[in-house]
Amino acid sequence: MKAWGIKVDIKDPSFRTIARQKQLPHPTHSTAEVRDAALDLIQTSWKLNDPIRLLTLTAINLTDEAASEQLSFFDAPMEVREKDASIDKAMDEIRRRYGDASITFGQILDNDLL
Repeated sequence: MKAWGIKVDIKDPSFRTIARQKQLPHPTHSTAEVRDAALDLIQTSWKLNDPIRLLTLTAINLTDEAASEQLSFFDAPMEVREKDASIDKAMDEIRRRYGDASITFGQILDNDLL
């Protein structure tokens, strides 16, 4: 499936929740595009020095992976999107064969996310 949008829910220590969503210019299942959209929502909706109790990221407006889409001159080049998709598929296959902890992005090594 591909997502046409991203939704972020942020809960603070006093259990107040804000929800924000963003439509994407094209449907995607790219980890990088989902991450960038989520970070954009968080940075524009939350004071980054304030603590977060819970962060939820949801892909919304899902469509079939094989569905056709309108191309744009302003989107990332198709070669870049295809390269990102092949990397994501390779990582998914490694995780399927050897477990979820077998491969990850170098950016999150040695932090509290693992």
